[in-house]
Amino acid sequence: MNKNFIGMDGFVWFIGVVEDRDDPYLIGRVKVRCFGHHTKNIFELPTEDLPWAQVMLPVTSAGISGIGQSPTGLVEGSHVFGFFRDGEDRQEPVVMGSLPGYPIKSPLVEEGIFTQEQANQADILSGGFRDPKGVYPKYTGAPDTSQLATMVPYNPDFHFSYVEMTEQVKRFQNIGTAIVEPMQLASAFISKGGGSIFGIVADIITGAVANVIGANVLGPTSTLGGFTTDIKRIAGNISTEGTNFLQSTLGLTKEVIENSANLVEKKTISQGVIAASIKLTTLPSGEDLLKAGMSLTGTDDIGNFILNVDSPDTMKQLFSDAAEAELINNYNKADARVKEGLSVINSSASRVLDPTILGIRGALGTVETTLAQSAALDVSNSQLRDSAGAASQGSLVTITDKLTGVVTAVAEDFGSDALTQIKTAIGDQGISIPQKATVTKAGIDKLMNNFIGANSDSFSMPDPPAVSGTYPHRHVYETESGHIMMYDDNENSRTIQQRHATGTQYMVFNDGTKLDHIVSDHIIGVEGTSYTNIQEDQIVTLNGRYKIFVNKDEQRDNNYDIVVGANANINIQVNKGDLNINVLDGRINANCSDNFNMIVGGDTNIITQGDYTVNAGGEITLQGEKIYLN
Repeated sequence: MNKNFIGMDGFVWFIGVVEDRDDPYLIGRVKVRCFGHHTKNIFELPTEDLPWAQVMLPVTSAGISGIGQSPTGLVEGSHVFGFFRDGEDRQEPVVMGSLPGYPIKSPLVEEGIFTQEQANQADILSGGFRDPKGVYPKYTGAPDTSQLATMVPYNPDFHFSYVEMTEQVKRFQNIGTAIVEPMQLASAFISKGGGSIFGIVADIITGAVANVIGANVLGPTSTLGGFTTDIKRIAGNISTEGTNFLQSTLGLTKEVIENSANLVEKKTISQGVIAASIKLTTLPSGEDLLKAGMSLTGTDDIGNFILNVDSPDTMKQLFSDAAEAELINNYNKADARVKEGLSVINSSASRVLDPTILGIRGALGTVETTLAQSAALDVSNSQLRDSAGAASQGSLVTITDKLTGVVTAVAEDFGSDALTQIKTAIGDQGISIPQKATVTKAGIDKLMNNFIGANSDSFSMPDPPAVSGTYPHRHVYETESGHIMMYDDNENSRTIQQRHATGTQYMVFNDGTKLDHIVSDHIIGVEGTSYTNIQEDQIVTLNGRYKIFVNKDEQRDNNYDIVVGANANINIQVNKGDLNINVLDGRINANCSDNFNMIVGGDTNIITQGDYTVNAGGEITLQGEKIYLN
């Protein structure tokens, strides 16, 4: 029996280093210099004279007709393990796998005399068993395992993709969302010859709330006022403990803190500092800001980053005269409400301040006793009851908490006439974008709860997940140009990421949130129909234009339909510009089951080429300074 074939005449094993992978047959072969079998001397045995080694694929690859994974994962400098299938002749090596290691750092690199690339180039002349092109290894003194699998800083300091992801997050912080200001019902301003009560009622409620919570709380532009504002350099304006806090938590150097361009602005009442923000020329990481109890609110005119102090504990760290935590929390809530538009606004009775968020009586200038508050409210309610159209409505402003004396102003259904009804619901449409649910169906806190602005009028891209104890539960596939696939199985950090070398990527976070970040354009081509079902909200912010072209092929009944369910409105707001509707060949039809109201700040002009007909089931009223009939 012939025994001169593989498996019957013994195995000859080898460990070696890949020196060439440019296989002319394109089947993944590599040239390996094998320890003990081949000399280190590249002049006695040049790389081109080494035999080609075939690579072994796993059973998940067919190894035929291109089915499965391509056999092209090795690079010059890879340490590999295998056997010679021709035994002692040792001319037909087979690579079974690669061997990651822990390359020792060169003393010249350690001392900063050479970069790693320069050291690689210098080592080429010392012989084989290394990358003859001098590209690999890209770093030494660290494991060959991807930094994304260990999340341990190597050389370079940290993986480029994680650093770039942090920079991408900074570019997408505090994205403003459109706040549509619903128009008060035009019927509130329209009368049949008498004066509208809208302005009267608005003035009464505004005065009532100002009297009850203290006029000095609300400034003339509906912001929270009545505070002493101080703007100084950081150095000397915060405590020594606060300076140490900024250094240790935000990683700021003494030079940055002492830089005259870095300022702190604080608001103070008699009880101490109640609000503060810091301007810095450099932006700390999102993770550091979160730990420090601070958040990025924007930039000033010269590009300084404005960081708001959110946490009362941080306030106490920074300022020796910080107010009590309860007062700081109350101020932050009140300030958020005012910025959200839930404040006393001139000529808007549908949205008035809900002072329950102010909490402690006296802290922000409120009337000192519930008795005084009651008296002020009685006067206001008497005025409301005596006003035209509001006589039957009873108390519109009420005390909701006898202990603290906080007050809620309610503006609902005052005016029994259909032409003077205003409901609070009008002011509630489109003001904020709250999360419909804070917990996923799997019982995990929703990630975006941490990245929606305090007043729900802005949102940010989520930070890349900060994980600990990653090894060995992070599984990473990384190519030489920087393409990455990562699967994280760490508890509470389960993540999937696929990233292009340019930075375009998608990420699935622990709670199931999916993030798509595209550094260039996004193009979708659908040959059939596209269906989208969203259970909650869809929020879109654009810096450019938004155009929809329907019925490109001009087929019949390909309509553009917008349907809004019961109890919701359509709000369209143009901050500055025109609203144009052009029907080039057809009609404009409007069908309204209730009143059709319109407010025009200037003239109303109607030009018709044909007849103009008005049919009314009741009276037709014309009211003006002069009426011309020609």
